[in-house]
Amino acid sequence: MKDNAIAVVSANFGAYDTVKFLPQVEEAGIDYFYVSDNNDVLSDATQKGWRSLKCDWKGVPVPEWAIENASRYQAKAVKFAPWAFPPEKYRHYVWIDSSMTLQSYWWQPALNYLGAGDLLLHLHRERDTAYEEAALSSLRPQYADERTALLQAIVQMGSVGLPTTMPLYEAGFIMRRHTARQDDLARLWWQAQEKLKTTQDQVTLAWALWESGVDVSTFPFTLPDNGKASQIVHIDFHTPKKDKR
Repeated sequence: MKDNAIAVVSANFGAYDTVKFLPQVEEAGIDYFYVSDNNDVLSDATQKGWRSLKCDWKGVPVPEWAIENASRYQAKAVKFAPWAFPPEKYRHYVWIDSSMTLQSYWWQPALNYLGAGDLLLHLHRERDTAYEEAALSSLRPQYADERTALLQAIVQMGSVGLPTTMPLYEAGFIMRRHTARQDDLARLWWQAQEKLKTTQDQVTLAWALWESGVDVSTFPFTLPDNGKASQIVHIDFHTPKKDKR
């Protein structure tokens, strides 16, 4: 693999999650960046092999509708456009939620599944559409202050003609080839968050993908032959969660 081939970026604002260890197998050309506003989190990330990046967000004002979920809102700036944070240029950018752990040799199947495409995601394991996701999220405690917005989002998506057949993707692991289309997708994703007034990024991602027309490559989260977890990521479902980010 050539130098500066892949940048892996994760973010943790408000000390929401514990920092996960990196794969024990290192590969030249992959750099791992951890972005946070918390010095203790960044110190922990450095000890676990990440390259730490401090962000104070003075230039990213939080709108009134997102005040209750300010840390989650701020983290989306990194998630939507990770290439704005690492100092070097890379051919591929990977976002990984702080609740996930990369498997050893994850990049080999990831690049294979991506193929000639620009975007790699996996289909949602439990729900099929953004309409279902918005309805269920409106009942969750962590979105209590966005409940009305999520219910209104269902109406908005229907009014603009978002197809009920539009697939729903999970947004915890995203691999992107850095192209102009990815810049467009990042812009549309951020705009969808502002239009719908929600930080529920699986709902807003569906909207942005529909508007952008970006082709999506997918990888199986559960392998059909042996039922084991994805070759790419492991989700820690037992990480203690707070109601507010």
